[in-house]
Amino acid sequence: MIQLAITFGLIALFHFISSISEYVRSPSGQWLYITSYVVFLALSMGYIMSTISAYYKIESVLIVVGITVFVCLGVTLFSFQTKSDFTSCMGVLLVMSLTLLAFDFVCIFTYSRIMYTVYTGLGAVFFFDFLGC
Repeated sequence: MIQLAITFGLIALFHFISSISEYVRSPSGQWLYITSYVVFLALSMGYIMSTISAYYKIESVLIVVGITVFVCLGVTLFSFQTKSDFTSCMGVLLVMSLTLLAFDFVCIFTYSRIMYTVYTGLGAVFFFDFLGC
């Protein structure tokens, strides 16, 4: 109820005060709008990932962060220098994702450090593929 009251109050404020309404529709107001979304998203994702990572060993968290940074940097550099279109590979990615899901069910019921390492590597490869598409 409190959130609804705050939302209603902000809508009324932005609608009935003409100077605020004009500012929001101006280019500088649009910049503030987009910036607020980016800041909110970054803070929210940072908090969520920090909370989730508190449940795991620091080595695992650092490996995942390293893989993510490496993959994002690699995809960015690759996209700067290529003219290839990856949008045609979505069917293949769907089949590969279903295969990874089936492998996930096998990993649930059996324990093998090698199998988990392979599963992690495949997950990183699929992350790279989906990021590139």
